[in-house]
Amino acid sequence: MNSLKRIVLYGCGYEAEKFLIKFPNVEISYCLDEKLHDNFFHEYYIYLPEDKKSELKSEYVLIFTDHILVYQRIAQQLKAWGLKEFEDFIPYKLFQRKMALIWGNCHVRYIKGFLSASREFSKEYAFYELKDLWNMKEADLDENLFKHCDLLVCQHIRKETSLGEMFSSGYIENLLKKDCQIVKFPNLFRLPQFLFPQTDLKNVFAPNGSVQWYRDREIDRCIQAGIYDIEEIYEKIVQKEYDADELQQGYLLFLEKLIAREKQCNIHIFDYIIEHLRDEQLFLDVEHPHKKLLGEIGNRILQYLGFARLPENLLIGNVYAHEVMTHPGVKKHFGMTWESGDIKHDNPGEKIFLGYMDEKEYIRQYLAIYGRKRERDKKSEDVAIYYRLKVQNQQGKVEWDNIVKNGQRAGSVGQAKRCCAIKIWVENSQQKFDVQYRVYLRNIGWTEYVSFGQECGSDDLEHYIQAIQMQLVGEQSHEYVLYYQVHCQALGWLKPVKEGVVAGDETSSLWLEAVKIIIQKK
Repeated sequence: MNSLKRIVLYGCGYEAEKFLIKFPNVEISYCLDEKLHDNFFHEYYIYLPEDKKSELKSEYVLIFTDHILVYQRIAQQLKAWGLKEFEDFIPYKLFQRKMALIWGNCHVRYIKGFLSASREFSKEYAFYELKDLWNMKEADLDENLFKHCDLLVCQHIRKETSLGEMFSSGYIENLLKKDCQIVKFPNLFRLPQFLFPQTDLKNVFAPNGSVQWYRDREIDRCIQAGIYDIEEIYEKIVQKEYDADELQQGYLLFLEKLIAREKQCNIHIFDYIIEHLRDEQLFLDVEHPHKKLLGEIGNRILQYLGFARLPENLLIGNVYAHEVMTHPGVKKHFGMTWESGDIKHDNPGEKIFLGYMDEKEYIRQYLAIYGRKRERDKKSEDVAIYYRLKVQNQQGKVEWDNIVKNGQRAGSVGQAKRCCAIKIWVENSQQKFDVQYRVYLRNIGWTEYVSFGQECGSDDLEHYIQAIQMQLVGEQSHEYVLYYQVHCQALGWLKPVKEGVVAGDETSSLWLEAVKIIIQKK
């Protein structure tokens, strides 16, 4: 930062408030905000950004937002006015700290959060927010960004992967400045296949794409044999004995691949896996490690950088995973003593019916997704909730998506497509209750409540849905409970909420991409 420049705060929210407390002696010229202009933030006047664009070149702008797309929009605006990132403006987190980048697949989200929980690390470094790797395009590889990077924390990603050579860790390393420190750990994606021999990787997800559960060969065999009783399927799975030689060969292949990958890295995890494989759950499925294993990788990164380890029992947030049950025969062969907890606890959005999921509940929901003869929830067999979204299509126009029901996903995930309207209706045996719903539209605000499948929203993608709120009404509404969950741009699946609670974000300008709704008898 040029010491002759004075600081301008772009954004006057919670993080800006904390900044003033943390840096009470920093000289601030004024503030910018697109919504709060012509007011004061403490003693500083708030201007509309356009009103100051000719002066900003002589100032140093801190942008206060944690949403990457919001930051990118503001950054593009400032660049259009002649400002340069890292010279004239930065994300607020980088103020008086070195810049760190994290590079890799979904594993790195957790490791990023773990490292940020270290006071020592966070005092020296702050992470620059990047899109998820699988959502990146060539245009997102900003060479100026990598030239300002002081620390790269990355998975070893080969150039032969489906992402392409340009997104490999080796390619990114060549973009860095010479004194950038690189910390690299092995990629565990699809390595632990020996633990999940029942997973059919050639037939992964449901054909309609509404759910993302791995196919289980053993449960599928029961379905093909006409067996739909949960207890009977569970007993067959418990009694299943896997070929010991095949399991052992799979284990040795895992070790061989892990050793080969660690040769490319300065962070190793081989010894920890060998020591704890039997007494701890280290993997959630063939693609995703457990947070305990990711936390150990995080601690080894901290040690490598000269910082103290964090507590062993520290768990930061969740790991997005298509978690599956580890079959008893596999656990028996490897002498595993750990007990299964709430399966899909880290990703409740994949649950068709919310609640604690043991092995039998896993089977029940699997049958609900894949079984030709569906297992029904006896508490709600007399009621079904239907809904559909008006969404952005491939041509950038709006159209109604397919009708879905009872916890299925309406909308899309990972495609950055906006939703601008919704219809919801209930079908029950006596029609003595219904759902009322309203949405918060960009630049408009909350709509009125509607019901009985009426359209709620707009036809304009500029007035997209940011949040939604629902409630049950009618004579028998007190006998039922309603849950709903939304997938929000840049945030992913938010936690399920109960009727009456707002799902989404009214303040961030982020749009909803998908919705799941379920109704159950109390």
